[in-house]
Amino acid sequence: MQNRGGKHRRVGLLLFDGVELLDFAGPAEVFLGANHQLNQTVFEITTVGITKNVVAYGGQQLGVDRLLPESPVADVLVIPGGPGIDTLLDSGPVLDWLRSQAAHAELITSVCSGALLLARCGLLDGLRATTHHRRLEQLQNLSPTSPICSGPRFIDNGKVITAAGIAAGIDMTLHVLARLIAPQLASDVAARMEYPWRSDAADDTSSVNEFGQPIGPILADWQPCSPLPRTTMTGKYCRVESLDPDRHVTELFDALCQSDNMASWTYLPYGPFESLDEFDRWLRTDCVHADPLFHAIIDQATNRAVGMASYLRISPLVGVIEVGHIHFSPQLRRTPAATEAMFLMMSRVFDELGYRRYEWKCDSLNDPSRRAALRLGFSWEGIFRQATIYKGRSRDTAWYSITDREWPRIRRAHQTWLSSDNFAPDGRQLQSLSTLAIGSATVPRNDIAV
Repeated sequence: MQNRGGKHRRVGLLLFDGVELLDFAGPAEVFLGANHQLNQTVFEITTVGITKNVVAYGGQQLGVDRLLPESPVADVLVIPGGPGIDTLLDSGPVLDWLRSQAAHAELITSVCSGALLLARCGLLDGLRATTHHRRLEQLQNLSPTSPICSGPRFIDNGKVITAAGIAAGIDMTLHVLARLIAPQLASDVAARMEYPWRSDAADDTSSVNEFGQPIGPILADWQPCSPLPRTTMTGKYCRVESLDPDRHVTELFDALCQSDNMASWTYLPYGPFESLDEFDRWLRTDCVHADPLFHAIIDQATNRAVGMASYLRISPLVGVIEVGHIHFSPQLRRTPAATEAMFLMMSRVFDELGYRRYEWKCDSLNDPSRRAALRLGFSWEGIFRQATIYKGRSRDTAWYSITDREWPRIRRAHQTWLSSDNFAPDGRQLQSLSTLAIGSATVPRNDIAV
């Protein structure tokens, strides 16, 4: 196999006290494997740091090839993570070095929490990004304009590539080989390493058309989704049934329209309703259509309607649908039934009907809704500024989504969380849903649900 274009590339690999070994050793092994396969030095690796010797996370002593001021300009930058990354976030010399290198590099990559350093330098602004699952919130705080994703092994934005935790750096670097030289080289290096590489481990796969332009994946077998049924979705704690004003109006009015619950209407484009007649007229006028398709959430224990939600912007032709008009009563909030209702609606969309994308949108100032979306497994996609006007107010809209590729992991998390085994006798959860959704270890928490 030939090196496409015959280009020799310098790889700059940052080392620091507290670096995670596999974060840098994994990518380094991939680049060295490429040299071995091609029988030439295609990638010249130079480690750089603040000091000539560093102590890795775990206590291993590591030598550094070059100090920051004397490091050569790199074609490919690799910023690993590890517990020591936090000390670099306010290190002027490191930040200046990274900004300077980034201006000239062909590719800027990060592994695990190394993405925090890219964010600190503004290199992730507006870009989709990922990191170790325990650092997602910190990364979001450092780069608030970036959609931070918990599902992909890595995300390729062109010049900037971020990888998730630790071993994901190997997947990312194999992707770099495929992109810079040839996919077959990446496969050969993975085989040599006996590493189970998935060429589709990125957030999105793409191909190239006859004009050399990157295009999205071809969906040769795609068929439009079936129409939404009006059958009841039944779970252990609740059931979700098509809204019927005759059956549900009184119970929903009692649950949602009491004087101590008026604040719950702030971010909805209608309400509050002061009388049963007014609420009934609204239900019969606005909540009986096919899109939006409203549902009532019924508490299995009391057999009473305690909340509402709908499907809307239903696009079966392209497999995209949104959940909205979510309104939980005080009796429903922060209960397993609240989470189960959302899970049942997701299951219908993905498992029963085969949709590709499930959306959640809300006022960007509606913090409880935004936190709920993330907890349920949605990925934040950004803010649509001045997206609409409601109740005489301008609204910036926060967008979230789950795709069919992410759904199997999210489904398993919900099923585990909803299991009776996940609750102590006093009702406390043993594992949080957000922890399960990203596959980390058991973390006892006291909060229960949406």
